[in-house]
Amino acid sequence: MEAGALLDYAASLQKDSILISDLDALETFDDAYLKKVRSKAYDLGLQIHLGTWSICPTSRTFKNKWAQRRNTSRWRFGSRMHSFTRDPGRSGLRRRSED
Repeated sequence: MEAGALLDYAASLQKDSILISDLDALETFDDAYLKKVRSKAYDLGLQIHLGTWSICPTSRTFKNKWAQRRNTSRWRFGSRMHSFTRDPGRSGLRRRSED
């Protein structure tokens, strides 16, 4: 399921956060798209948490395909994706005060 649909589903269940456990839900890792997804989550009152399988190359669940797509280290890629999950107008992961 695509990230936008996952956000809509979480909002329909009146949740305040969502774990996107597989980065395949993101259509692209381009900044414009990630900002759009982040803004939608913020508008819906959702925090985004990301999972990327294991970060240990010796683990059976390790998947390095996302860092390979970006031609970057797994650590740098993870750091960039972490910054994507922050609310667009705030630092950290917090809900809107009016909720």
